[in-house]
Amino acid sequence: MTWRAAIPARPYQTGCRACYLGSSFPGILNYPQCPVCICEHLDEPATNCAAAARGQVSLGDDAAGSTTYYPRPTPWINDVKTIQPILQKYIDAKEEVVWVPNAGNGGDALIALGTADFFEKIGLRYVIGDKQIIYENRVLLFGGGGNIIGIYKDGETFVTNNIPHNTVIILPHTIKDVNAMIQMFKKSDIIITRDMESFKYVQRIIPHKENVYVTNDMAFYINLSKMPKRVKGTGSLNFFRTDVEKKAGDKDPRDNKDLSKLINYDNTMRDMTKVFKTAYEFLGEINKYEVINTSRLHGSIGGFLMGKKVNLYDNNYGKNKAVFEYSLSKHSDIKFID
Repeated sequence: MTWRAAIPARPYQTGCRACYLGSSFPGILNYPQCPVCICEHLDEPATNCAAAARGQVSLGDDAAGSTTYYPRPTPWINDVKTIQPILQKYIDAKEEVVWVPNAGNGGDALIALGTADFFEKIGLRYVIGDKQIIYENRVLLFGGGGNIIGIYKDGETFVTNNIPHNTVIILPHTIKDVNAMIQMFKKSDIIITRDMESFKYVQRIIPHKENVYVTNDMAFYINLSKMPKRVKGTGSLNFFRTDVEKKAGDKDPRDNKDLSKLINYDNTMRDMTKVFKTAYEFLGEINKYEVINTSRLHGSIGGFLMGKKVNLYDNNYGKNKAVFEYSLSKHSDIKFID
């Protein structure tokens, strides 16, 4: 986790090391002795602190075995490696949460399967909920995706209806144009975004700014050992969107295959057998090709998961570019085409 906190410059005593030095998952969220280094490896020497190496804090000259951190006042950015720290208290308490998947197309099946695989890996107890239900006194995890952007109303409506009497956690999402919904978020509620544009937008509005995070899309957590084995493939797949998010003026190639529409066995994403079948066939089709040309975000993420060369084009409001910049830009085989 990277935690750059806008706090007074007072010292914090700690002996931890930062998560990026080798821990698979960050440890306890909000470790009280340090606002920057948050890690389960509390027995490591503080001089190994990666946060100091990144310039987020400065190291004092205390006696051996202890170091004073002087946090530098910078904008608050909760950039988490995984969402496990956010859910850890429910794992530890063995509390059952309600996961309400974000309904959608074949690409959304990658998100749903990645979410289920991740929950299994971290040992989270959950039941699959229904976005048509208004719950009472539950912890609700609304599935990740791009469904809370103003033009689609079902995700926004579910959150608005349920936030007064529940704890709501929105899993990694693109978010825009939902000011009134964000302003409803209580201290116990959390929004996790999947790109910096969404993060900055939500942070401007949310009442409790410490409760907005940014991390990778949940499709990255698919257990690939259960998916088609990677092959090099041949030729190029043209996989361009044909729906409301298509950029004005874009023309479909004659051999276009919008797999997100063509492969989808359960648009509610609540039947995990069908979700698995969708994701397996979706990635299997991508796996046949060497190069993926796409304006579908999960065409690019699917291509990345299958080890393909990808040329990613934007949708009509900048979603693809924002996620590319946050999650994919460091991978040389994934190119963004302006």
